Order: sequence, then C-alpha cells, then structure tokens
Amino acid sequence: IRTMPGDYTIYGGIADVLYDAKEPVIVSPWINGTLEKLITTIQSINTHLSKITLVVRNTKKNRTFVKKLLKRTPLEIDARYYQNLHSKITWNYAGSSIESSANLLITSLKRNYEVGTYYPKTPEELSLAVEELVSISKPLTIF
Repeated sequence: IRTMPGDYTIYGGIADVLYDAKEPVIVSPWINGTLEKLITTIQSINTHLSKITLVVRNTKKNRTFVKKLLKRTPLEIDARYYQNLHSKITWNYAGSSIESSANLLITSLKRNYEVGTYYPKTPEELSLAVEELVSISKPLTIF
C-alpha cells in the first residue's frame, strides 16, 4: 500500500489492524497527537482492546505525547523505547499487521509519499521480529 500527500491509505491500514486487536504492538520512532486520536477512536469501537505496547525513541516530544495518551485512555499502555529505532510496524499477533515507511505523525501522512506492506494475516517472521524488538526495548520513563 502507499500514501501520497493528502491520502491516508497507510493510516487506514493501521486503523484496520487495531480494529479487532486485543493487545497490539505499535512501533514508530516518532509519534504525536495523530496516534492519540487514532487510539481514542479505535478504543471506542474495539471493545476487546485492553493493552497497547508502544515502542518509540526516547525523546522529550515522544514522552510528552505518551504522557497525554496515558491521561486520556483507560487502556493499559506499555510504553517502551529503543533509541536506534527506525521501523514502523503496527502488529496484531492474531490478525493483520502493517509495516511501512510512515511515522505516526500527521506530517508523514499529509506531505510524504510513503510505502508499506499490509498483511491480512501476520507472518510468523514479522511476529518474531516484533517480539524480539519488544524484548530488547526498555521501559520508557514518563515522569
């Protein structure tokens, strides 16, 4: 799939992955209010969603947005970081997943040409990579 400036195909793919996920993992080096809006919208639709593991870079902006997210959602958020992170993945072990070049920033979705792969059924290799990334990442200290 691809996203051109002003086209939200990848964002729609991410929403689709989260639509029926119970405990998804979202990986993006950079995040902002775009992710917060997506999660708050999806949680009102997906009643099975209970926990999100979020892997980002450890930056002041990312910590600020995670702090806001923690205040605005009843979901359990396992915020983690991997400082040299470049991957962008939204993973649902029991369903679909997406990996793409798009950071979860509105600027990436509005201005950039981004490309990704949508998997209707998550490949085992992608699951292993996500599980490894989560295991080597560290808890993100917010306060």
